[in-house]
Order: sequence, then structure tokens, then C-alpha cells
Amino acid sequence: MSAAPRSTIILGPSLREIRRSEASGNFSARLESVAGRYNAIIADMIPKSLTIADWRTILPILQSSTFAQPGDVFLITLRLKAAGSSLGYKLETMKLAELIAIVEAGQTILANHTEPSDKDILEQLKARA
Repeated sequence: MSAAPRSTIILGPSLREIRRSEASGNFSARLESVAGRYNAIIADMIPKSLTIADWRTILPILQSSTFAQPGDVFLITLRLKAAGSSLGYKLETMKLAELIAIVEAGQTILANHTEPSDKDILEQLKARA
């Protein structure tokens, strides 16, 4: 059985191949460019309708979850609904990109604050904008 093709953050050769190639001088610039665009997309896709209370409900789920594949973010909705939170139904109507943005923003908050205050959450979200 052959392995599934790998996805990369660029179209074309994988990052590992580019890094090893003679064009490795372009690797860092290309990675910076892709990361910058990714951050802009994430900032744009964070749902503005989420309240601090919503983030407080989401953050513990993010803290205890692993998202290996993009579609894994849908587990957030399942875990919220299983916990009896109506927020799960609200998130269920969101696009994949919005859920990915929630995960990225939430993981950034958690990476910078072990127990974020409301002010910490707001500051991290504003920094993304």
C-alpha cells in the first residue's frame, strides 16, 4: 500500500526538498512570504462574533486537543456539543477556514499565557488584526 501524497504549504516541491536544493537561499524568503500571507488569512478569518465567554469555553478544548489535519478542527464542535454547550452549534455553522483561524488564534493565546485573563485574550486577538 503506498503512502498518501503529502501536502505542503507551497505548491511544488516540499519544503524539505527546497531546503536541500541549491536554491536554499530562496527557502527562507519563500517561507517568510507564505507565513505572512497565512497570518493575514488567519487574522481575517477569526470570527468577530466570538465573545470573551466563547473564547473561555474554547481555550480548554484547544489546550487538550491535537489537530494533525485541517479537518480535525471540526472536533471542537463535537466536544462542545458533548459538553452541553450551545457554542458547538454556533461553531458548526462556520467555515473550515474560520475554525482553523479559531484554533490558530487560540493556540497563540495559550502559547503566550498559561492562564490568560480577559485582557490577555483581547490583546492577542487585537495583535492578530
